[in-house]
Amino acid sequence: MIKIIEKLDKDLSLYTNNDLIPYLNEYNQFTINELSLINDLMKQNYFKVPSILINQAWGTEKVFYPFSTKLFKIISNNLGDTSLQLHPIKNEYYISLSDETIVIDEEKEYKMKKFSTVNIPKNTIHSLKKGSKVFEEQDNNLFDNRETIRIFDSLNRKVDSPQDYLKYLLPQHKDKMEINGSIESDYTLNGDKFVFLIEGEIIVEDRGKKIFLNEKEELYFLKNSIKIKEIKGKVKIINCRYYGVNGL
Repeated sequence: MIKIIEKLDKDLSLYTNNDLIPYLNEYNQFTINELSLINDLMKQNYFKVPSILINQAWGTEKVFYPFSTKLFKIISNNLGDTSLQLHPIKNEYYISLSDETIVIDEEKEYKMKKFSTVNIPKNTIHSLKKGSKVFEEQDNNLFDNRETIRIFDSLNRKVDSPQDYLKYLLPQHKDKMEINGSIESDYTLNGDKFVFLIEGEIIVEDRGKKIFLNEKEELYFLKNSIKIKEIKGKVKIINCRYYGVNGL
């Protein structure tokens, strides 16, 4: 029996496990394809997380290669709305990167100012309107190849049947979006971290040397040994946790 656990210490063994690799979803297959690069980068104390730009019907998503319990993206809706959708087992969190971002739930639209945030629990109906731009933090559901249930799509893409989504909309399963006015980082001093730099710079210390990280809208990885000395601007800092594999 394969047992997958969450770990504080670096562990990429799941991505080399031949029993699991065939079942990884599209996003984690990107990691498989670049595993050598990621292993080399993780020998360093800090690095910019590599990414891939994917064209979608509604615009583009910049996907940062996942290697932890989180998956990170930048969503740019320059062509159209995303589907009105829900995710049965995935929680999401958005940071608006534009004053033009509009998030929709099943009742109304929410115009979001730049840097405002929204929590989207699993089974919450939501959509992003054309012209929106967000940083998205979500659960990295490794083996979920059908994580999005579409209820309506303005771009005429295939939607799911009511039987596929009504079961998730029962009162005991549903939750609501939570709009917040500011970015709150959730990290501890101990452990590896991710830093998404929205604007400005973050000053860190590596073995007594100051390092200035200042590439806008990029995701950085910091090992536990890296000290955060000063934050100048807007950032989101997130704990890094890994998946480990125990036995067969």
